[in-house]
This record gives sequence, structure tokens and C-alpha cells, in this order.
Amino acid sequence: MKISTSGVGSGVDIRTLVDNLLEAESKEKIKKFDMDEASTLAKITAFGTLKSAMSDFADKLEQLQTTNQFDLRFATAEQNNNVDVISVTADATASPGKYTVEVTQLALAQKMGSINFTDASAVVGTGQLKFAVGTNNYTFNINASNQTLQGIHDTINMSSKSTGITASLITTDAGTSIVFSSPTGTNNTFTVTVANDADSNNTDNAGLSRLASNNLTSLQTAQNAIVKIEGVPVTSDSNTIDNAINGVTIDLLHTNTNSPIILSVNLDLQSAQAAIQGFVDSYNAVFNSIKNLSKYDINGEDTGILIGDATLRSIEFQMRRIITDMNTSQPAGYFTLSQIGITSDRYTGMLVIDQNQLTTSLNDNFDAVGSLFMDSTNGLVTKMDTMLENYIEINGILQSKTDGLNESIAVIDERRVNLERHLKSLEQRLLTQFIAMDTIVAKLRSLSEYLETQLEKLPKPMMFRE
Repeated sequence: MKISTSGVGSGVDIRTLVDNLLEAESKEKIKKFDMDEASTLAKITAFGTLKSAMSDFADKLEQLQTTNQFDLRFATAEQNNNVDVISVTADATASPGKYTVEVTQLALAQKMGSINFTDASAVVGTGQLKFAVGTNNYTFNINASNQTLQGIHDTINMSSKSTGITASLITTDAGTSIVFSSPTGTNNTFTVTVANDADSNNTDNAGLSRLASNNLTSLQTAQNAIVKIEGVPVTSDSNTIDNAINGVTIDLLHTNTNSPIILSVNLDLQSAQAAIQGFVDSYNAVFNSIKNLSKYDINGEDTGILIGDATLRSIEFQMRRIITDMNTSQPAGYFTLSQIGITSDRYTGMLVIDQNQLTTSLNDNFDAVGSLFMDSTNGLVTKMDTMLENYIEINGILQSKTDGLNESIAVIDERRVNLERHLKSLEQRLLTQFIAMDTIVAKLRSLSEYLETQLEKLPKPMMFRE
């Protein structure tokens, strides 16, 4: 709390005088602190903006590395009478080309159904259900806890991922039956036998043995898929064929006997161009951020907050160097971005794509363009990502810059505290001095008044002549 006093002896407003002296002592210093703090905070924000743009670029590069768009192939298949015969995918190992495909037979799973029971809660019996699937054997223990139709269904399906055997309950007007099925293909045909049936007969039409093969009805016979690729027959125990054409996976959907369709594998130019556009856009976003933060305005009204900063100049230099470096390990004509149609604008420094030249380069040597960007050692994505990480990682250069600026804020705060202490001390000293002065003035004034009174009491000179 301020000490409020006015001069009793002198008549001077000591409080106002001290306040004015304190303001004169602190005004310019506080103004300097405020300006330094505002400037430092603005720089912290500016580096945060730059780091955000660089982090977005790094995320884009990571996405490109995770899903290499230059490794993608675009596979399509014709329809047959407006029906999809197959669906097809291709990976980076697939070679572009066209293939005739004729599906003459789809793979089917063996299915066997039981007699009709009253409903799913009907008790079947206890014992062991044994499935022989190809060369594999699986045993399911059926006891009092799972001897109903529903319980047997749940027990079998509980381990279907490992056994491949599944059970389904089919309810009709005649009742509920259980249907067993195995994976597709003739190698997965199965038989069902019963052991330890509670009625001591493992084959009769009573108890658990009602679910043995001899008491089941064949609903569907297992068969392999047969497809002709370029006229060459290929058989498969499933409707997915992934070893006939290198890098191509074919899912069979319908047959098209005597009506072959064309399967085409092409380079995925659209995905590659999208990846390149994403790289260019992210690069330009960082470059634009640097430009705005370091721009010069002759009037000083729109000058960038980080103009002249060495870190920005270093980032800009390294980015320019990476995109202009020659990669001589590439085929001739694919050493630099400019050779495939990507150049820097002479006025803005932004990357610009000549779409026609880029498309031509992709068509002429797709793999060379991909390698220019994605090579694990000398690719642009790898080099740019390494450079960015040096700046944006937790202990990176931008974090060090920000930490230094935050330390400057702490120093300013400390100086404010020191100034406040100094002002309090100065206030006390000034008040003490002015009050002491006022006391002396008061004494002198009192003495003056006394002397004046005494002098007034003295007889006037020559008054005896009056």
C-alpha cells in the first residue's frame, strides 16, 4: 500500500512528487521490457508456426514412405454380361500387361445336414464328435453342459478359426437342423464319427450318433476352382488365386465358361501423381511460411518477425539444395526434379509442376520417377525427411530456439521483479527524505513565525517622539 502524505511544513504534495519521480525512473524501463517481451513472444509464435508447417510436411513424407504410391499397380477386369466374374488386386511386383481369364468352376465347401429336431434347445446326446478333415482330425467333447443343438453349434464355432469347421442352425417349418461345413476345396472334405455315445451305439440314429456322417445328408459336395489364364488351366482349393500371375491376386466370383474376359494390370499413374502433388504442396507450405516470416517491407509495416534469422536461412538453403541436387545413380534424364517437369518459380521460389512433362516422364520410366522420390538412400523423400527431423524432433533445432526464447522471457520477468524491488526501495528513501525535509521546513517556518511575532512586539523606533 502506498504511503499517502502531503507536506505539512512545506505545503508540497509529497505523494504526487514521489509518484512522479518513480514513474520517471521506471517508465522507459517498463516500456523496454514490454517491447522485448512482445517481440520474444512473437518470435516464439513464429517458430511454432514454422514448426507446424514442417511437421505437416514430415507427416506427409512419412505417409509416402509407409504407403509408397509408386509401388501401387492398378488392376481391372472386364465384366461378362454386366456381371463381375472376378475382382483383382496387384502389388508392386506385378508387371503391366493384359491376360485372358475364363472361370469354368468355382471352389465349393462340403456341407452336410442333420435331421430336423424340434428346436435349437433339443437335447441331442453326449459323447465325442470327431471330424476328419483331409489329414487333420478334430475332437469336440459333448457333455451335459452343451448337449443341445445350440450347445453343439456354439462349441464347434468357438474353435472354427483353427479347425475351419463351422456349424449353422437352419430352422424351417419342419424343425431345426444343424449343418456342418468345411473350407472350400476337395482337400477339405470331411467325415464325422461319434465316440462314447451315451447310448453305447456310435452309429445308430439315436443320441449323439445322429450327427455321424452315416446319418447326415449331403447338401453340397466339395470341389476345386478351375480357371484358365491365357488358356492355361489353374486349379485352386479356394476362390482366391494369388500364385498364377506374379503380384496379382484374383478373387473368383462367377463362372464365364467359353466367354473369356480381359484382366489388365497397369501402373497406377493417378496415385503416383497424387503423391507428387502432395509432396510439392507440403514443400510449398513450408516455403511460404518461411517467406512470410522473413519478408522485408520497405515501409516496415509488414516485415516478417523473423527477418534475418539464421535458422530460417539455413532451412531455406537446405530445402532448395535437396530439390536441386543431382542424383547421378538414376537413369539419364531422371537426375533432377526439373527433368521430370518440377521446377522452382523464379519469383516466389515455390515448386511448380508441368503436368504434361510429368505425365510423359511417368509413362516413359515410371520406376525411375519413383526411385527419384522414394529411393531409401538418395531419394528426395528420404533426404527431406532426415533434414526436417533435425529441426522438429523433441530435442531439435527449433525446440532449442524456442527454449532460448523462453529463457529470455524468464530473464525479462526477473528484471521486472528487480525493478519492482528497486522502486519500492526508492519510494521508501524518497518519502523518508521528503518527510525529513518537510519536518525541517516546518520547524523553520515555526521559528520564522515566532521571530515575526517577537519582532512585532518590539517598540517602534522613535515612538517616544510621538
